[in-house]
Amino acid sequence: MGLLEMYHADCLDFDETTGKSKSRFICNWHKCDTCKRASDFQCYCCLKSVCGRCIKSADFIHVKGKKGFCDHSLKLTLLVEEKKDVDSDGVFLEITIFTLFMF
Repeated sequence: MGLLEMYHADCLDFDETTGKSKSRFICNWHKCDTCKRASDFQCYCCLKSVCGRCIKSADFIHVKGKKGFCDHSLKLTLLVEEKKDVDSDGVFLEITIFTLFMF
C-alpha cells in the first residue's frame, strides 16, 4: 500500500484545466538545496536537503543514515530540549506541536 501524497497546486505548477502538472515535479526533499542535484541527506524537521558533494559546505549536521538537521532545525530542536522559549537573540519562539496522520 502506497502513502497518500498531497502537494500544493502552486508547487506542482498545476494546470486546473487539464488536471496535470505543467512541468516535471521533484520534491525539495529529494534535491540538494545548494546545487539542485539529487539529495543524499534530508533534515529530520523540514524539507531542506543536501547531496554528498555539498554537505561539507552546507549548514547541515549529519546524524544517522540519510538524516540530519539543517542549521535552523537544529537550533529549534536544541531550544525545545532545553525547554526555552526564546532564542539566543531574545526572540520569542512559538512552537506548535501537531500530529500528522497518514492513511
